[in-house]
Amino acid sequence: MSARSAGTCPFPEPQRYPDSRNLFNALLSEGWWTRSQSIRTGGEVPFEVALTELSKAPVYQEIAEQAAHLHLLGMDPNRIAAHLGVDRTTVTRALRWIRSY
Repeated sequence: MSARSAGTCPFPEPQRYPDSRNLFNALLSEGWWTRSQSIRTGGEVPFEVALTELSKAPVYQEIAEQAAHLHLLGMDPNRIAAHLGVDRTTVTRALRWIRSY
């Protein structure tokens, strides 16, 4: 016994509605499909978020001003790194970041 003959199939018999327009109208009249809300684009969808924990700034941003000052005094990145207790690449990144402002 098929689902259609058992009466559990949600769609009407195909022979009753030979073209798609009649099928669509039949589904509307039988209450199978209704549009509940208009379609929204991504810009219209409301979005709200609560920032609960702000992360700590990266090390290169924390040492940027000190590294720039020592660099202006003539120290190379290796000596600045040894003085501040960080890696040379961190000093280089800090100098590059402070120059971008």
